[in-house]
Amino acid sequence: MKIDLHCHTKATKTGDSPKRNIEPSMFKEKVNGVGVKIIGITNHNKFDIEQYNSFVKEVNNDFMIWPGVELDVQGSEGEFGHVLIVSNPEIISEFDQLIKDFIGNKSCDDFYCELDSLIELINKLDCIVMPHFYKPKSLNEESISHIKENMNEPYRLLYEPSNYRSLGILINHNYGSIIGSDVKDWDKYHECDFANIKVDVDSYNQFLLLMKKDENLIDTLLHKQYKDTIDISHESDSSEEVEFYDDINIIFGTKGTGKSEVLDNIKKHFISKGKDIGYYVPKDTEDKIDEKLIVKAEERKLSYYGKDNLSQLFLNIKSWNDKNVAQFKDYLDYIKGINKNSNKERMKILNISTLTDEFAPKLKKDSDSLISVNSIIDSIEKLDLKSYLDDTDIENLDSILSKLKENIKKSKINNWINSKSINYSNFTINKLKGIVENKTELKTKPSDTGFLTFAKNRLKIRNELRKVKSAFGYTFDDVETYVGKLEKGKELKLRTSARMLCNLSKTDEFATGINALKETKNSIITSYDSSLTKDFNNSYSNLKEKLKDNSITSMDSFLGVIKKFEINGEKYKPSSGEATMIVLDEVLKDEHDVYLLDEPEKSLGNTYVNDVLVSKINELSKHKKTVIIVTHNANIAVRTFPYRSILKEYSNGEYKTYVGNPFTNKLINTKDSTDTKEWKDESIKILEGGKEAFEERGEIYG
Repeated sequence: MKIDLHCHTKATKTGDSPKRNIEPSMFKEKVNGVGVKIIGITNHNKFDIEQYNSFVKEVNNDFMIWPGVELDVQGSEGEFGHVLIVSNPEIISEFDQLIKDFIGNKSCDDFYCELDSLIELINKLDCIVMPHFYKPKSLNEESISHIKENMNEPYRLLYEPSNYRSLGILINHNYGSIIGSDVKDWDKYHECDFANIKVDVDSYNQFLLLMKKDENLIDTLLHKQYKDTIDISHESDSSEEVEFYDDINIIFGTKGTGKSEVLDNIKKHFISKGKDIGYYVPKDTEDKIDEKLIVKAEERKLSYYGKDNLSQLFLNIKSWNDKNVAQFKDYLDYIKGINKNSNKERMKILNISTLTDEFAPKLKKDSDSLISVNSIIDSIEKLDLKSYLDDTDIENLDSILSKLKENIKKSKINNWINSKSINYSNFTINKLKGIVENKTELKTKPSDTGFLTFAKNRLKIRNELRKVKSAFGYTFDDVETYVGKLEKGKELKLRTSARMLCNLSKTDEFATGINALKETKNSIITSYDSSLTKDFNNSYSNLKEKLKDNSITSMDSFLGVIKKFEINGEKYKPSSGEATMIVLDEVLKDEHDVYLLDEPEKSLGNTYVNDVLVSKINELSKHKKTVIIVTHNANIAVRTFPYRSILKEYSNGEYKTYVGNPFTNKLINTKDSTDTKEWKDESIKILEGGKEAFEERGEIYG
């Protein structure tokens, strides 16, 4: 829930930008535009009740508007700082009168007050107090402490730092803190930083109770969230049910307390409910990074790159056989037998040659054309033709396609009849010649020399070998894929390089042994070179043997593929920490119902955890995702403001589980409600080295 309790709607002091002035309708549009649901109007040394009322009327419950003022205050050492006061809107008239009396006749430029008079005013009001802290116009810590110590209800004071980092440090040290826009130019309001409270509140009083960490309110607000009850017990004969929210849930504790086992139980629960789970464990990181370098089966196929693998040609090559030609001896035998039988002259069949089938190629062409036309007709039938053509055009289209199909069929039938007639005629001629030779012992004249068939057959295999040989010249563009952003703005990319087998090829580019591939390639080239020579059958037999022995059925086998990581074009090996960043980022970036993270901080620097990881986790909570994290890191356990904190303990053979949240600062034993611990104390003791680490972090970040 976005909230902005430091908002200016008027330029009241000399030097204030006139762009702070805004009309009611534009005010409504700008605030709605950024999704702020609570806004406090805090102009310098002035509260304008008429403007406030006009804004409330215009907004009409789109969001809450609370009255306030930003006062100039002189501190204990003479320093001047700004303190914001935001009042309960239910006492608007009382607030207006008290501020008018307090400022008196002084101008906005001249007014300032001392600490004690400010404290007196605060104690008269139902208000929230927000002094600037470590930002321009800030009182020193001693002055702020003096205000807090003398307030009737000190919990009403919130420190207002200048940025999110300072805010995180204050929260880590259990200081109530909030950030405001301090808008100077309403045209840039969308660029401002806003506070984002974890729970939706419906009123000023409810927000005040949240500040007070009122346990009943916290419980009410948390129950607005969806929750899932899960048995996390280690023992099969007992149960230990804990509620997990559709937000951030933190599991922490010392080593050996069974935190990872709890996460496994949670994973099984969500799997059984059919939930899509994003799961991260540190031990899988190296394997997941290495998996990116594995070449997938489909990446070893030429079709993946839009190229033909020539599988049909390889089938043709494997099934190819040489054709025989008529022997010269057959002609000599025929000539010798011409005068041996007086009836031979009457047997004209002896001299007939077989016919050439000119219709077979035409028949194949008709068959292919018919397949294409049928495919076109099927595709057109799937279209909503009435969206594009009128009825007459549709009828004409159907008529033309039907006519085309019928004409192709007629041509196919005619060519089939002619081709079969020639085949049967040649069969008859050869059969009769065989009968004559058997009965008369006379050699008939060969029906065909066979040379044309032989030559065509050789030219066919040569052409197919040429196509296979040419395929070794396929070229490919490298594919560069973004993997993830590392620290210092470095972008890790994955380069996939593919090439056909060549002299530069390396063993790890191929699934098959490279030596066997080289031998087969040489055999293909040799077969092509000798395809028109008498030595062809020897080289061809060798090629068939190598294709069979190496299970090569297409050009896919000769495709080499390799992957490598790069940064700025240079080969790069990610460190274990960088591998964690990449894998963790992928888990968090993907859309899942549930995210289970086991010690995501491992191998990561604290800067990355603080500035990047915490932000990503908080973003998931805004989208109502269930995020369950086992962690030892204070930034994760504290700055994600978890709805549910689960402390695991183990002592004297007994596991204990305490549940609670940072809002109430209480952790309760799931099996004994009288056994409680303070969330803050346990967090400081267990997370990231204890109190010293918390304080050290504050010193480092200032």
